Amino acid sequence: MVHGFVLFEPLPDARDRIEQDGPQTIDAVLHEWKTILKQIGRRRGKALEKQVLDILSYECRTALHRCYSAVWDALLPYLGWQYDLTDKCKAFHQLWHYDHCTPSNEYERINFHLFHGHIFALHPACGPVLRTQTGQELFGEWLQEGTLSSYHRVLHALAVAVGFYAEQSNIAKLLRKNEQRENYYGDLVPLEKRLQSRRSGRR
Repeated sequence: MVHGFVLFEPLPDARDRIEQDGPQTIDAVLHEWKTILKQIGRRRGKALEKQVLDILSYECRTALHRCYSAVWDALLPYLGWQYDLTDKCKAFHQLWHYDHCTPSNEYERINFHLFHGHIFALHPACGPVLRTQTGQELFGEWLQEGTLSSYHRVLHALAVAVGFYAEQSNIAKLLRKNEQRENYYGDLVPLEKRLQSRRSGRR
């Protein structure tokens, strides 16, 4: 219950109903879920309830990402054997397809997710980085050197790309454009070069 609103009243027994009555129950459950969403839509003055749904939506996505990561964890050893992948190739796939997590220092049986459940392969901002010259150079340096500093440079480039993507997405929303966004990642190359030069002290 959130401020007197029973947020998920129709759904506590949804799993039991689906298990007992079969897949035909899914349509009824989805209808109930859509009814809840309409009650907490925009401009309905239910900001807290909407925030709860946003959190739930995010956690559902991260749970799906963990499933994706688990599949890659099982798949990568087979691919390594089947295609004789090098350690560097495996390291790239682990960075690109894994949900990186470690046991939490504060709670038992809870993991700390380094990138908050995000997986680079599934984020629309990350793939284009590999198509830029600077991105390829940074990934190449990391795979060749294997140092912490080169790893940090890769993460920084991805962070720049995500920020750039978010900025462009916000602009598109402000302009209320429905057409597909243009491929703007060519602008990312000079941006990355400026950041590299700034770190190395060159102009």
